[in-house]
Amino acid sequence: AATFSTYFNANLVSVPSAITASSHTLTPGSAQSIYQKVDTSSNNVALTLAIGSLAIGQYIIVDKTSSSNTLTISYPSNSQGVSLGSSASFAIAINQNGSIFTFVESIKY
Repeated sequence: AATFSTYFNANLVSVPSAITASSHTLTPGSAQSIYQKVDTSSNNVALTLAIGSLAIGQYIIVDKTSSSNTLTISYPSNSQGVSLGSSASFAIAINQNGSIFTFVESIKY
C-alpha cells in the first residue's frame, strides 16, 4: 500500500534525461510532475509542452542548463502567461484545468 513517503520522495517529481534535440515535444505519460533539463550547448532547442497525463495542479519545470544558444517554449493554445520567446532559460508551467497551462518564464543567463 502507498504511504505518505511514496509521494514525498522521488515519486513526487520525475527527472528525465536532458533534452538536446533541436525540436522536442514533452508529453507527460503519468500523473507525475516533471523537472526537465534542456541542454542547448550544441544547438537551439524548440520545446513544446503538452498536458498529457498530468493531473490538475501538477507542473513541469523547464531548466536550460547552458548559456549557449536559445530555448523557445510553446504551450497548448489558450495557456496563460508571459512568454520571453528565445530569451527564456527557466519556466514553470502548472496544469490549470486539464487542457491548458498557467506559466511563468524567467532568465538565468
